Amino acid sequence: MLNKKSFSIFIVILLLLILGCEKEKSIRSEPVVQQESETIVEVQQQGISPQPTESTIEDKVSQVIEAKKNQAQDTDTTTKSTEQKPLTPKQPDYVYVQPVPVSVIHLIKEGFFRPIQHSVQGMVKIVNEAGNRKLILETFRVDNGPELKVYLSKHANPSHPREIGSDFYNVGALQDYFGSQTYDLPDNMDFSQYHSVVIYTDAYVAPVIYATAPLSE
Repeated sequence: MLNKKSFSIFIVILLLLILGCEKEKSIRSEPVVQQESETIVEVQQQGISPQPTESTIEDKVSQVIEAKKNQAQDTDTTTKSTEQKPLTPKQPDYVYVQPVPVSVIHLIKEGFFRPIQHSVQGMVKIVNEAGNRKLILETFRVDNGPELKVYLSKHANPSHPREIGSDFYNVGALQDYFGSQTYDLPDNMDFSQYHSVVIYTDAYVAPVIYATAPLSE
């Protein structure tokens, strides 16, 4: 009995070994295409793209060439639009100011005041300023008095009212007792006939000469 049992066990083990060898042979003899297909599926599942085919490469090259052409056309269009755009001239940073013409003053006559019956100081000028004749008192000061007037006299240095005569020219009322002041004169006046400027008043009982200024050219 024991020998028969041992023989049975040996037979079972032998069959198992034979079946195992047959299974291994069948696995090895499976076609390689299946493995490759499994590998492709596995690669696609992992996000790795398969090798591009020849037609795919040509398509890519065509797309790149077309993109370059479009880029070149856009650059050419931008260059032409830039060249055609007129340039705006730059405005200067300075502002031109029209120069003010300087008036030329021509001196005709002048003289210094001297007191007659009141204190006085300053000088007088007769000028031609751009065709306008003017009598100008400069650094002038005189004592206060009623109704003082400025005369042009033909006498060179009158000290008495009767020396003024009746052929004097009344320039006008004295503008102020001190300070520079200007009086207008006629354009057609002949200054060669007048030889002094007189500060005069007839507001008193008898006329009074305050001061005179002999004129010289």
